[in-house]
Amino acid sequence: MASSMLIGADNLTLLKGSSPNQLRFIRPQYSHRTHFPQIITQTRAATRTKTLVPKCSISAARPVSQPRFIQHKKEAFWFYRFLSIAYDHVINPGHWTEDMRDDALKPADLSDRGLVVVDVGGGTGFTTLGIVKDVDAKNVTILDQSPHQLAKAKEKEPLTDCRIIEGDAEDLPFDTDYADRYSLYFSLSNSLRINLTSIIFMASSMPIQAQNLTLIKGIAPNRLGFVRSELRGNQVSVLRARTKTLAPKCSLSAARPVSQPRFIQHKKEAFWFYRFLSIVYDHVINPGHWTEDMRDDALEPADLSDRGLVVVDVGGGTGFTTLGIVEHVDAKNVTILDQSPHQLAKAKEKEPLKECKIIEGDAEDLPFDTGYADRYVSAGSIEYWPDPQRGIREAYRVLKLGGKACLIGPVYPTFWLSRFFADAWMLFPKEEEYIEWFQKAGFKDVQLKRIGPKWYRGVRRHGLIMGCSVTGVKPASGDSPLQLGPKAEDVSAPVNPLVFLLRFLLGATAGMYYVLVPIYMWLKDQFVPKGQPI
Repeated sequence: MASSMLIGADNLTLLKGSSPNQLRFIRPQYSHRTHFPQIITQTRAATRTKTLVPKCSISAARPVSQPRFIQHKKEAFWFYRFLSIAYDHVINPGHWTEDMRDDALKPADLSDRGLVVVDVGGGTGFTTLGIVKDVDAKNVTILDQSPHQLAKAKEKEPLTDCRIIEGDAEDLPFDTDYADRYSLYFSLSNSLRINLTSIIFMASSMPIQAQNLTLIKGIAPNRLGFVRSELRGNQVSVLRARTKTLAPKCSLSAARPVSQPRFIQHKKEAFWFYRFLSIVYDHVINPGHWTEDMRDDALEPADLSDRGLVVVDVGGGTGFTTLGIVEHVDAKNVTILDQSPHQLAKAKEKEPLKECKIIEGDAEDLPFDTGYADRYVSAGSIEYWPDPQRGIREAYRVLKLGGKACLIGPVYPTFWLSRFFADAWMLFPKEEEYIEWFQKAGFKDVQLKRIGPKWYRGVRRHGLIMGCSVTGVKPASGDSPLQLGPKAEDVSAPVNPLVFLLRFLLGATAGMYYVLVPIYMWLKDQFVPKGQPI
């Protein structure tokens, strides 16, 4: 595969049955376009050739036997000592997205939750997060030589039950025939010797530019040979008997792992963020992101059809959403819950909410009995939950049989600059993540409705603070069938004040970007003629 990815030849002529170690330059032939030499192999059947044109134009790699600067394990150890600090936030979003990971794992055939899997070079556990979607975490072992990378993996809630060990990819501490699946991601770059017989190459779907790469099934790396190559438009195929296809999706639109909270996603930072934001929340934030028209549109699927309904408004803040609720439900039946006393102080000042019950509390640990409410509403709160799945599980628990949850929240941007600030600020889920969280919690009839400011004209590339309304119905009495471990964040634990201040300032700065975005979109709406895209 490396021969189609890394070489800079304009035309690569290979013979059926030739292996990479038979390649040699027999004469330079320069093309009028790139002036790269043509590589030709000589064998006994020199008359039968096929041409493969790599889409990548990258200079030829050094021989594998010649280590690069950071290929030695000692250099790699210190390299990751520092890179681990920003690995999930900086490296993965640009090179190894969730879409790419899931696509790369498909050929691994993780079809049984009881499979024993070793993830070699597992690092921060990003690839392992994809594995444990299909395999029980208790059956998965993450191995890496970097304790700093593994420390990040240990922080991820879905990997709590995984076995996490330090070790060497070239001298694995497992018995012969130990595992059903072996996953190797990026460890090749730090290894000097490769001798494997059955392997999943995550790296093979990452740097290449080809639309589709068909890999030879069951061929070990030291036996790889292009047996036949055919150029079909923009598709490069390498064929032999039975094949598997990887179609890389080189997109940067995938979000950071949900298990990696953003700067203002922790509850302590969010508490102080709203300590100051509450002063101008109703006058500055809501007019740009959460208007009355949007609120009424988002609450419509909640089916607030009876004034006697018992409603909990979780993360109710200043009561702006609650004002929409009490238009349909008696205020005495509504409870507003928020962790911010400063936001709730603003809610208490609103006359229509005087009869509401207003309490401080945690969205991930609600102070209500199981089966307490007819409706659960939460608007603009999920983005601060360290564990969104836990909060939605709580929504299921507090509802009565047949009760409905309505969760209104942000959607993830696709524009690169907006993604950067979104990832630094707080959680911007993807639409499919909302649906998955609801379904895992046990909800049925899960539906998602898109919302947004009118002056955006339907544009969603910058993300939206309030971008969708998701509803689900509780089909059975009692608690959620989903069982979770301990809470992701202990708000009573002490924090380093300098780290806290840095996180707070960085997150608040990123948040300012989203104060400017609606102004920018409003100006475009004013100047771009109606009917034209903005």
